[in-house]
Amino acid sequence: MTTGVGIVDATTDVVVATLVDMNLGGEVYRLSDAWTKNIALDSNVYYSMGSLIEVGPITNKFSGTAPDITVSVSGIPVDPNYTNIVLNTPIKGGSVAVTRAFLDPETLTVDNYYTSFTGIISSFSLEEERDFSSSTQSLTLVFNITPTLQFLFNQSQGQRTSPTERRRIYGNTDVTFDRVSTSRGQ
Repeated sequence: MTTGVGIVDATTDVVVATLVDMNLGGEVYRLSDAWTKNIALDSNVYYSMGSLIEVGPITNKFSGTAPDITVSVSGIPVDPNYTNIVLNTPIKGGSVAVTRAFLDPETLTVDNYYTSFTGIISSFSLEEERDFSSSTQSLTLVFNITPTLQFLFNQSQGQRTSPTERRRIYGNTDVTFDRVSTSRGQ
């Protein structure tokens, strides 16, 4: 029995890019760690940032808890306008998707891709970097992102045990919870 796996040429380079979609307050930012040009995928453009964007390691575990990842964007100018933009943008609760794209080495177009992580921004920090030798400053924005699955595990479900809640769901004829306040001594 044979399979349809193609021949791998040892002389061909594999070019991989990490693509990040960040939805912050309804505005979608698409960033890439590609060095040479912007990457187009599904009619979206991911802006090339090179080493100015860094995605922490993504660990896949077979357990009930999955570790957070970090995404950092550096090189933000130290300017009150940029700082105000960062601080006034609703960052916490924003959704993030990290995609690995495999590019054609000659044209740098996407040949194949997969989504390796989806999550929600749980916190962020703004770090100032100073280079005293060149008298320059810049900011780095670090996002802590919790996997979407972890949020689903932590979500509370069910209904409150009060007569008004029961009637709201099932109508005025259901008297199942009418004795709850009596049993609690109220």
